Amino acid sequence: MRNRYTIRYRSDNHAGKTALIVEDDGGAAYLFSGGCLQIRLTGSAPCATLAQLLARRGRWLPVPEVAAYTLGDLRRLTDPASTWDGAGPRVSSGLATAGSSFAQGELP
Repeated sequence: MRNRYTIRYRSDNHAGKTALIVEDDGGAAYLFSGGCLQIRLTGSAPCATLAQLLARRGRWLPVPEVAAYTLGDLRRLTDPASTWDGAGPRVSSGLATAGSSFAQGELP
């Protein structure tokens, strides 16, 4: 069975790119940015804690709970032009990127 993730928070940067804080079936929180899961946090209220930790980088808005999504679904939600299938370098709008901008110190 594929992992599924529920969106808990979203943030848009000045360039209009979206990052998400999602929760897996086991209750762990992740930053989903640049088409990948970036950070994993567990413990008490991990999604809210992650949003607080990332608040210096942008405003995180809570998202009402709806259906859980696969990683492919999350990619399509955050980057509809993405053609990345999860293998090899990520390709978006015809440009290959080696990693996320978050890894370089900024939210997408």
